[in-house]
Amino acid sequence: MTREQAIDIIECLYPVDADFPDTRETGKQLLEQAKLDTEKWRNLPDAVILRYAYLCQKKESEIINK
Repeated sequence: MTREQAIDIIECLYPVDADFPDTRETGKQLLEQAKLDTEKWRNLPDAVILRYAYLCQKKESEIINK
C-alpha cells in the first residue's frame, strides 16, 4: 500500500476532520492508536511534548483539587 492509497482509505472511512462527530471521534481514536503502535512518545515534536506536559499537569491538578 502506498501513502496515497492509505490517505484515500482514511478519507473514505474515518478521517479525523470528518463532518460527522461519530466518524471524527473514531478517526481520532484510530489515529491515536496508530501513533502509539508506531512511535515513541519521547521522539514526538516539541510542540506535542509541551502540550502533553501541560495536559498532564492540568489532569493532576484536577485530581488533587477534587
